[in-house]
Amino acid sequence: YRDPSRIGSVAWKMVDYKLENDDGVSVHSRDYYYGKPVTMEWIATVGGVCGAISKFGTHMAQAFGIPGTPVGQPGHCAFIWLQNGVNWLLSYDVSGWALSNTHT
Repeated sequence: YRDPSRIGSVAWKMVDYKLENDDGVSVHSRDYYYGKPVTMEWIATVGGVCGAISKFGTHMAQAFGIPGTPVGQPGHCAFIWLQNGVNWLLSYDVSGWALSNTHT
């Protein structure tokens, strides 16, 4: 994961998709992250669903100085990032560019 030109296409693989944490607490509960701040390290440790995974990917890109942001898709959260300062790429995508919009 040291190649910034690939960071957006691999960062989301570093977080497990999990509807419940290891203690069976739903991702929709305030206790999913055990009341701790939701840091990149904690997301990588506990896991999450599309929002956490896409925010993790966004922050990984930004940590390399690469612009990126989460984007909303119908029932999903993906993220975009600027590859090599030239191409905006859509990652962790399920709906394509046409159905992607500003994440709220």
